[in-house]
Amino acid sequence: MTENQEKPVLSLGDDFEVIEEAPTPAPAAPAAAPAGGPAGVAPAPGASPFDPPFGPIRSANAWGSMGLVIAVAGLLGPWADTGGNLIHGLLLSVTVWFLVRGGFLAVQRTGATVPPALPLALLVYGVLRVALSGEMSALGWHESGGVMGVSGALMTIIGGLLGFLMPRTVAKKKDAKLPPAGAPLQLDRQFSRSLMAYLMVFFGLQMNWTDQSTGVDSMMGLVTLLFAMLMVWASWVAMWQLWQKPLVVGKLGMLLFLAPVEVFFMGIGGLILTGMGPTDQTQWLHDAYPSSEFFEQSFLAYGGGPMLVFFASCYALYLVFAGAKEAQQMVKERRAQEVEARKAARAKKKGGAPKSADKKK
Repeated sequence: MTENQEKPVLSLGDDFEVIEEAPTPAPAAPAAAPAGGPAGVAPAPGASPFDPPFGPIRSANAWGSMGLVIAVAGLLGPWADTGGNLIHGLLLSVTVWFLVRGGFLAVQRTGATVPPALPLALLVYGVLRVALSGEMSALGWHESGGVMGVSGALMTIIGGLLGFLMPRTVAKKKDAKLPPAGAPLQLDRQFSRSLMAYLMVFFGLQMNWTDQSTGVDSMMGLVTLLFAMLMVWASWVAMWQLWQKPLVVGKLGMLLFLAPVEVFFMGIGGLILTGMGPTDQTQWLHDAYPSSEFFEQSFLAYGGGPMLVFFASCYALYLVFAGAKEAQQMVKERRAQEVEARKAARAKKKGGAPKSADKKK
């Protein structure tokens, strides 16, 4: 007799029935992103598959971005300068930042419109530069010596004029025939502002800090440029939530705190050296100033780059502390929610015990 025959077989009854469990359906894949728009948003009925979910491309945005691109080319062109002033570098940094964040250099369609103050500021700056040619030598503005000397200013004027007037004239009439635009795409504010800060550092280092050198003509300046480029890349990736973000946050996390400090010392050292010159008291800072041909207005002529780097470092430090404070507040709120959830669970458990006892009675 086998082992199975020694044990009694229990009968499950005539009503017993084996029910096979239905397979769990796989989660539906998210809808493919239309060209230029976020995933899961379908184009409007009758729209082209290439139209973003924000509707057809607005003519005002196209003209605005085109004007800003022309103005950037003008700001990078010849201005008959010996140095670079703070306004020049600031306008260049903010214009490039907007083109990358909400203009036609953006990764996705954001639906953002060009603020009128930006092309207007570019227009006014270019006009003042041409009108005051030779009268602002303290700022390093010299006689143009012909059209080529102020060709950069003229191109900036053209770009500012297009970016300011066209969206409010021709483009406005054309866009009036289009359906209302959707809400703008919201980006990460922390990294968006960080991107602007380090673009200011990047362009500030490219400006003339003396009559013969720029901000990167030293070992410390080169290290600062490397930090600025890494932070521009990291901020750009994190702002758009790209696939490289885990790498950026994991590998460059410490750099997010060290870079503003290093940039701060570069900026403050540049301000001291530009104001005092390479004397025996300031030579120990760094060797970014090989030239000794300083004149009385050296700070006004060459202080724009150091000032831009210094202000950008202060802004970056503020963003770091503000972000840390915001993260700490989020942790406190999450802990408070967990405590409330545990209290609610214990209260529910205590409230359910007497009911079960009554049922037993």
